[in-house]
Amino acid sequence: MKAARIHAFGGPEVVTYEDAPKPTPKANEVLFKVTSTSMNYADVQWRRGNYVDRTLPATLGREAAGIIEAVGPGVTALHVGQPI
Repeated sequence: MKAARIHAFGGPEVVTYEDAPKPTPKANEVLFKVTSTSMNYADVQWRRGNYVDRTLPATLGREAAGIIEAVGPGVTALHVGQPI
């Protein structure tokens, strides 16, 4: 999958668009294909190193919409193909 990621804190120049491993949903999680996303204030603060979670590398674009591709164990109210 493709992702906007940072490997260091700094200005806009630290953001890269790169291949990232496709996650597998764990218990009570879903995996969805992103069809629309944005980088918001929290993403900018994370990029600057001012966010609560300072784990690197980090994938930006916390606000997203898409279609569920897979569901993890325990997910009963959502299903594959459902828009979210």
